[in-house]
Amino acid sequence: MKIKWQDYIEERKDVMMGKPVFKGTRLTVEHVLRQLGAGMTNEQMLEQYPTLKPEHIRAGMLYAADVVTMDHLGRAVDPDAPFQSLDAARAILRLRFSASDRARMNRLAARNREGKLKPNEEDELNNYIRVGQNLGILQSKARRSLKAVRGSGSGDE
Repeated sequence: MKIKWQDYIEERKDVMMGKPVFKGTRLTVEHVLRQLGAGMTNEQMLEQYPTLKPEHIRAGMLYAADVVTMDHLGRAVDPDAPFQSLDAARAILRLRFSASDRARMNRLAARNREGKLKPNEEDELNNYIRVGQNLGILQSKARRSLKAVRGSGSGDE
C-alpha cells in the first residue's frame, strides 16, 4: 500500500517544540529514525511505543528522503553566493508554470481537498509541488543576487 508521509506526520508549535511528530503522538520522527538507525527493529519500536503504527515508520522514512532531497538542493544553491550571471538570475525569475499547468494543479488540488485523488494524480500533484519548491529556492537566490548588485551600486545590472 502506497502512503504519503503528510498523512502521518505534522509539525505543531504546541507539540515537542514544533519538531515533526507522528500525528496523534508526541513521538518525534527524529527519535524513531535514530532508534531504527541504532539497530532497533520495527517490531521492537512498535512494541516499545504502543501509539506507533507500521505506517508511521514508513512515513518517517519517506519524510527523511524528502528532507534530504531538499537539503541537497539547498546546499547546491548556496543562498550567500550570488549567481555569477545576472542574465541567468533574470531568466530564472521569468520561469513560470504554463497556464494549462496551473489549471491542472488547481484541479488536482481541488480533488485532493475532496479526498478524490487517484494514485497517479497524487504522484502528479506531488511532482508539481516539488518542482514548485525547487523553483522557489532558485528564484529566491536570483532575487538575492539581483538585490546584492543593486545594493553594491554596480553598473553591472
